[in-house]
Amino acid sequence: AGYYKGERPVPNITQHVVNVVEVFNADPTGESDSTEAIQAAIEQVGLTGGGVVYLPEGTFKISRRAGLSFSLRINRSGVVLRGAGRDKTFIVNTTYEMRQAQAIQVQGSSTSWNTQRNSPLAIVRDYNGPTLELQVEDSNNLRIFNEGDWIIVWQPATNEFITELNMGPGPDGVSWLNDGGTLRGPRWLRQIKAIKGNAFTLDVPTRWKIDTRDSPVVYIASDFLMDVGLEDFSIGNIAHPGTGWSESAYTSITNAAYDAHDSWLIRYSGVTNGWIRRVSSYGPKEQNVHILSNG
Repeated sequence: AGYYKGERPVPNITQHVVNVVEVFNADPTGESDSTEAIQAAIEQVGLTGGGVVYLPEGTFKISRRAGLSFSLRINRSGVVLRGAGRDKTFIVNTTYEMRQAQAIQVQGSSTSWNTQRNSPLAIVRDYNGPTLELQVEDSNNLRIFNEGDWIIVWQPATNEFITELNMGPGPDGVSWLNDGGTLRGPRWLRQIKAIKGNAFTLDVPTRWKIDTRDSPVVYIASDFLMDVGLEDFSIGNIAHPGTGWSESAYTSITNAAYDAHDSWLIRYSGVTNGWIRRVSSYGPKEQNVHILSNG
């Protein structure tokens, strides 16, 4: 857990700092929308190898464009969005129709541990508990794996696995048998520290026994964003002026809750070794509401 498992401090990056006001003409007065200017700075920093997109003191309006699931997006590694401080730099999302969208989206190319970047490689021996070593089949597919690769270790939920966990027919009439596709089974994201013959040494132990009965496999994980960060600003969302906020109101398009449902101020997905620090929510324009739905 933590940034590089707590073995490194979160960095204070001082190189390649791009001021969105000076370079991209973003408006720190909050009078005009700065979405395009800030996004252009994010894209430039990402394409040139990473650095800091700096928002100086002021208020910056952002908004969601039609057809997009975000107002601002970071989708390349090494990009840090930094303000001048929580009491100095304020980002206000002026779009309140944010259903299943995010004011700031930090997301890799794929966010699912189900995505397989190569043909799976079978694990060929049983492990009765957590292990740092995995013996895999010695095949041509083994040559695809390299030290440093991020991999998924997957123990499929077969009927035998389900039965072993007493998830077959029960007194309540519920049975998970023949539903392994829904259960999927345990998966672990791990990094290969060493390869010796047909054995992988992992960075972190698995957390469950592995049984060849269930045809467990490993495969290379999706590309994750790394070393991305948000720091030193406050962010809030304009409140929805509509009505309709009861428990199930989010299911009807005529209600304000529909527009706010499953929205986020900030959402990280498909990210490893990133950070959010010294970031607060606030109520734009002195409103009491900070957030439409999720922080």
